[in-house]
Amino acid sequence: VEARILLAQTVFVIDENGTYRSQQTYYVDNRTEPYMDLQLPDGARVWTARVAGEPVKPFSVASGTTLSTGGTTVRIPLVKTAAGDRDYQVELKYAGRLEPLGIVSIVDFPFLKTLNIQVEESQVHLYVPESHDWANFRGSMRQLHSDAERTASFARYKARQIAQLRKFLDSTDDYSRLRAISRGRAI
Repeated sequence: VEARILLAQTVFVIDENGTYRSQQTYYVDNRTEPYMDLQLPDGARVWTARVAGEPVKPFSVASGTTLSTGGTTVRIPLVKTAAGDRDYQVELKYAGRLEPLGIVSIVDFPFLKTLNIQVEESQVHLYVPESHDWANFRGSMRQLHSDAERTASFARYKARQIAQLRKFLDSTDDYSRLRAISRGRAI
């Protein structure tokens, strides 16, 4: 599959009552896939979806109808890129509700999960109630302790993007070179 997500950024906000809002942004390089399939958390509702700056309608894979509630696989229509094109953003805003936070709670944060396209790097920004103590974050992610670390992560993404454009600048395909020159000016 010649489709990949170079960077995924999540902004997740939760209150003491368990109500959450989230914005998920994927930076997609796609040459083959017509859709991105996502697993929506149970009880979540998609508010908006945008692909390359344009609004789109997410669809439930099971019913083929416009998506309204969570717990299902949703399909987002994608734009195909050609060799030398830059990646573009797929942005979803969704919301839901967990159980209210107790004195001692285990919280499984309800993030979207990509099913058919690999995410190469993720960043999650959690905004949690200051009225609670938060400890023992589990999973494969690690906590960044400074803005410099977050900035370095984004710089790595940009460096990969520039390396890819350089590869197309050296291509023997005139169209790939022209697209890379045109897209490279916007970086």
